[in-house]
Amino acid sequence: MANPVMRPTGDPSAPYQIIVKGKIRQDWSDWLNGMEIDTAMDGEGTQITRLVGVVADQAALRGILCKIWDLNLTVLSISQVTRTAGEKVSEDNE
Repeated sequence: MANPVMRPTGDPSAPYQIIVKGKIRQDWSDWLNGMEIDTAMDGEGTQITRLVGVVADQAALRGILCKIWDLNLTVLSISQVTRTAGEKVSEDNE
């Protein structure tokens, strides 16, 4: 018996949030498919970068992740986020 094809269940038009260890400058947004870029320090004093933006499909997501790989940055998390009234972006689990 063949394995069934698994399809993503999330909303394809919902933005993704990717958090990486290290710094990506905001002027790299175009190179990263127009992702919004925000850098901060985590609770342990390590610099992190948060990328948020709509990703067309899984192939586009993989392309962004390959670019992060090329920069030799560590991916800390990837999550699909939803927009709510009055907020720019909020995580699904909040």
